[in-house]
Amino acid sequence: MKVEARLREQEQVNYNKLLNWARNPESPTLPTSLVMRSLGRTFMLSWVSFYITILVLRYAFNTLFTIYPGFLSAVDITWAHLWIAATLGGLMALRVKRVYVVLTVGISFVVLYDILGRF
Repeated sequence: MKVEARLREQEQVNYNKLLNWARNPESPTLPTSLVMRSLGRTFMLSWVSFYITILVLRYAFNTLFTIYPGFLSAVDITWAHLWIAATLGGLMALRVKRVYVVLTVGISFVVLYDILGRF
């Protein structure tokens, strides 16, 4: 389930209330209450999703490091690797099809280079 899509579905009711209010403004505080309710719902849903994700990652890494205790020392991760991973996250957030294609091709070249050695 996508959190953002679920949140949009829940906000559809508030959108309809806002449209009705715009046609016939009875209460001047309705837009403020709708915005505050929306912010509260977004905060809670995002926080719960973040917390669940952190718990899943914690137990997954705990299991991984229990099974393979020397895993990270064998990988030799440096700050450059973390920088590249953060950059890839930013590119993925663009949600542009061309970026996904370029990223997939680039990752494929890196994997092929790693598997086959030097070209």
